Amino acid sequence: MSYEITDWHLSKSVELLRRIGSGAVEAIDQFRRKLIHTAKKKPAHQPTLLEDSELLKFIELLEGIDGRELEREIRQALKEKQINAVEDRVTLKKLETFVRDLRRYLHSFEYSLAAPPDRHALNYTYAFYKEEKGENDRVQYKLVVRSYYVAGLIKKVLSPQTIAFSATIGNPDVFGYETGLAAPFLSLESGFPSENCRLFVPTDSPDLSWNKSTSKSMANALRRIARTVRRFADQGHRSLVVTVSNAERDQFLLLAEAEGVRPMSYGNGITAKTAALLFKYGQGDCLVGTAANYAEGVDLPGGIAPVIFFLRPGFPPPRDPATVFEERRFGSTRWRLWNYRVMLQALQTRGRNVRSAKDLGVTFFVSQQFRRFVFGSLPKWLEKSYRGDQTWDQCIKDAEGLLGR
Repeated sequence: MSYEITDWHLSKSVELLRRIGSGAVEAIDQFRRKLIHTAKKKPAHQPTLLEDSELLKFIELLEGIDGRELEREIRQALKEKQINAVEDRVTLKKLETFVRDLRRYLHSFEYSLAAPPDRHALNYTYAFYKEEKGENDRVQYKLVVRSYYVAGLIKKVLSPQTIAFSATIGNPDVFGYETGLAAPFLSLESGFPSENCRLFVPTDSPDLSWNKSTSKSMANALRRIARTVRRFADQGHRSLVVTVSNAERDQFLLLAEAEGVRPMSYGNGITAKTAALLFKYGQGDCLVGTAANYAEGVDLPGGIAPVIFFLRPGFPPPRDPATVFEERRFGSTRWRLWNYRVMLQALQTRGRNVRSAKDLGVTFFVSQQFRRFVFGSLPKWLEKSYRGDQTWDQCIKDAEGLLGR
């Protein structure tokens, strides 16, 4: 539910429209110049949310473009062969998309504005630019519009008798608050034995939150994980290591190899799915990836990876446009929403290696941030599996005892 408007496609469209003598060419070129001017005022390489005054200017420029007249001009130019349908096909397609979607662009910018007192902004729009284009880059400046609140669209798709199943909906009130979807909710007890798993939050692990973590504390935490992975690997137990960022993943891969660990991960032509399959087939001591790839969707049952290390919760980056938008839209209540999301992420990650009542699995929640919410997020049946009063070494011995049964 998002789209981009780029300087490159607008420039090519302006070139084509000048060729056919379109009356709309100056208005579109003005829109292009405004896009570049707005993006250049933002930090380079940092997507930045637009202010209301900037959105209003884009709305004003779009309102000055007659989409129907522009369509007529393009059809006439094609008929008179001023436009070569084959040679100009890429630009023509983008131009036709721009013309067809003018009203959608206009409404999307309007929905990026709040309409007090009844309506918050439903979309958010941000600008982005690169200081220098790469060798193969065409786009240097762009606007991105993301549809945020789409509950109305989802409701149109759902039938009156829709039934949804999930292992990790969590709190239905928060789910309804985030999605706008409210329905009767039934929660069922799990048949998984709690004695078959452990959830560790060691007492002596660091706080890896962005305002407390240092490069040294992060490196020490990753090295400790690598050494523990090696210890478990020597006993025949392989691991899954989940980070939040690719930078953390890359750092762990270097440290793991230095500690004699054989990590399996994606990159260099290997996709995340392929890496997971190779790991399942027996390659590597540990599978390593970000939460975006391995916090859910990858199953490692039957002792494939009975040990999981989750580095830190994936709270949103402070300067990300979505984060800034939610701060403005929800105010202080945003923390309820963000905590709900990381709770679900923690539960999803924990479930990667325990897929049946016979599986044994342990999860190390490394950062002290987890201490604030992991226990509170657990269903009643899983509370007995939680260990929050042991040191890292004590957690290892507890895990070895369980996995050695």
